[in-house]
Amino acid sequence: MSQLEAFVLTIVIEMAVALGIMAIRRQPPTVRFVVAVVLGSVVTHPLLWAVAPFIPVGWWWPAIGALEVVIGVVEGVVVVVVGQLPWRRGMIIGVAMNAVSFGLGLLLAPLWR
Repeated sequence: MSQLEAFVLTIVIEMAVALGIMAIRRQPPTVRFVVAVVLGSVVTHPLLWAVAPFIPVGWWWPAIGALEVVIGVVEGVVVVVVGQLPWRRGMIIGVAMNAVSFGLGLLLAPLWR
């Protein structure tokens, strides 16, 4: 999977998760919210792709796990600040959308090999 394919897949999955959570909360998404969801991935996705090749094989899973937690928090902060959501809700959305996109990415990765 190319970085562009992975990025597009990330945006699609994370937007679906974020909009789904907003729908459950019966809170219509604002343009700022949608921009925040995309911006979170714009900031974090290239950084992960830049770092991942340098992670030693024996440390790959623990390192990726730790990085994904950090990325979820960073995306949550972006959703809070740019999307103007309360901290708790924004962090839940950021961590949830990152966790789902990472998990689905792992499941779908064999299709691109």
